[in-house]
Amino acid sequence: MPEGRANALNLEAPEAILHTSNELTVVTGRLLPPWMNSGLVLLSKASSSVYAGVVLLTSWQRDAALRAAREAGFAVTVYRTWFSAGGAIGSAAELERFKRNR
Repeated sequence: MPEGRANALNLEAPEAILHTSNELTVVTGRLLPPWMNSGLVLLSKASSSVYAGVVLLTSWQRDAALRAAREAGFAVTVYRTWFSAGGAIGSAAELERFKRNR
């Protein structure tokens, strides 16, 4: 997993995210521009921890992605916020905290 080294820029490629859960979380920011207002939260198990990655989607990509995910058997949950597309969610614990506060 990439890690910071003081003020040095980390140019290593991030680890691949392999989402293995049948649950899919989407966060949509109502007041964000339509070309970056939704985040698809993917969870991946790496060594002993579970970390998250957020794929930003446009509003028109979101609808098609959710339809395809539902057809593939995923249980999709959409959270609507005012200003967040889920970019601050970096781990399974942060995702659970986000869900509890909704």
